[in-house]
Amino acid sequence: MDEEDTLEASKRSEALLELLEREVRREDSRVRSDREAFLQKPLHERIASGWTLSPVRLSRIQNSKRLRIEADLRFSRYREGDLLRIHTGFMGDADGLDVTIVHEGSDALQIRADRNPDKLFEASAPLIADPAYLDLTAFYLKALEECATSDTGRNRILPMLLGDLRLRVEGHLYDEALDLAEERGLNEAQADAFASCLACSDAYYVQGPPGTGKTRVLAEVVRSLVERGERVWVSALTHRAINHALSAVRKIAPDAKLARITDIKNEVPEGIDLYEFMGNSPLCDEPGGYAIGATPFLGMTQRLRDWECDTLLIDEASQVTLPLALMAMLKARRVLLFGDDCQLPPIQVSCPLSTCVDRSVLQRIPLSDMHSMLNVTYRMHPALCEWPSEQFYEKRLSAHEATLQAPLPFRSMTGRRFKICTDSLEDEVARVVRTVVQLIRREGHAPDDLAVLSPFRSHARAIRAGLRKEGLVLKVDTVERMQGQECNVVLYAAGVDSPKRVTRLAEHLFHPNKLNVAVTRARGGVILFAHPVLLETPLFGEMGRLRAVWRSLFDASEALRI
Repeated sequence: MDEEDTLEASKRSEALLELLEREVRREDSRVRSDREAFLQKPLHERIASGWTLSPVRLSRIQNSKRLRIEADLRFSRYREGDLLRIHTGFMGDADGLDVTIVHEGSDALQIRADRNPDKLFEASAPLIADPAYLDLTAFYLKALEECATSDTGRNRILPMLLGDLRLRVEGHLYDEALDLAEERGLNEAQADAFASCLACSDAYYVQGPPGTGKTRVLAEVVRSLVERGERVWVSALTHRAINHALSAVRKIAPDAKLARITDIKNEVPEGIDLYEFMGNSPLCDEPGGYAIGATPFLGMTQRLRDWECDTLLIDEASQVTLPLALMAMLKARRVLLFGDDCQLPPIQVSCPLSTCVDRSVLQRIPLSDMHSMLNVTYRMHPALCEWPSEQFYEKRLSAHEATLQAPLPFRSMTGRRFKICTDSLEDEVARVVRTVVQLIRREGHAPDDLAVLSPFRSHARAIRAGLRKEGLVLKVDTVERMQGQECNVVLYAAGVDSPKRVTRLAEHLFHPNKLNVAVTRARGGVILFAHPVLLETPLFGEMGRLRAVWRSLFDASEALRI
């Protein structure tokens, strides 16, 4: 590269880093302003929103490091993994306690605290729980700075992001790995993805549509990398995803050296060692042949100080922004991305939901030639697979013959996709409840075989309450909480009954990736519930185009009245 090309590359790198810094600062500013505006509201308004709990009763759980908070949770919008700050009325109170929800019950939450809670136990004033904010801005900016100044950033990461790095798959390594994949029983697409990951130079992307065995391929890749003596980092946005991936590795490699680097209060899967700092782990003195699990954020902290890896694997990469991924990429020789850019995007309050997918690390590393798609689903019946294959996967996704045995929603009907028109939100709740009752008590489905999903937490709460009146407890939640899970029958309730609500919430309602995630959780059947205004309210431009995806699913479903 001559001097002029070097100067041009430098300018492009600076422009990219400046763009990422603006995005980071804009997101932080928006989150702070929204939170401050919320906390200025009267307490009764905050409670009514579902984001504030009061009064809160705090207690210890015997023989556990967890705490328990009891409150009126009927309208709570909190779920496992959310952050709370418990205080006596002033958010900045030094005695306030930041906690993470680790389990959600019907009348109590189990939480993990960041420090000793004794001061709150001694408080005389009623306790309040408000949303907490974990400010990672300084860590994001530190990662961007290291990209600009470190050898890894300047010579590998930035050229890769700009498309200037020559990415390749070594042919002889690919052929060797392909033989190994066939020995392990991987199908053709899985074998190609597996071999490409083992033979790539700097980066590779494995796209795993629902039920195609993405986690199995990831586990086989980790197993093989460890066997050949590499230091492997398994990462993801959530602890749940990391634990799930490591559990899959442990299942096929019972003797592999695996560890989680995380706060000692966190839970880890059976058979996985836990260390708070890599420096305290016996693995830190070994040259390789092991895998650790840690969130990307730890790459910028003391927990992984002075440690680097040969290969970084980021699971559920569609939900990871580039600045977050950079925190881990700076410590890796190469990066393997596992995920599906047709599923849930990152959560970003500073940009429209329809463009959040563009913030994903999957969209910002040019990997069009370093990409494999797993194309056989072992989850969805062929009748269910047809629609997402056409809408999202260029008709390349097919169902394995074993899925033909998936149970029908209704034994007296051969259909697997149904639609039920509703008259109001209350009527929608009632129809969902009646349908669940019929599926369980007449059709013989177990509650664990069903899932009720909605775009809105408030609607999910109302449905959950209606089911409790019938003595039924099953999974009722938003789409976001269901990614990575599956069941026999999915009931999807749209949760709108007025043109105004459709127009105001169109972007949230009609985001195609959310709809894809919702209906592809099902093995055997999907039942849609929607008021006519969902499809009849006039929408134009981008929102009209996005709603067309919803309409195509509705038109392909059989009308049902319950």
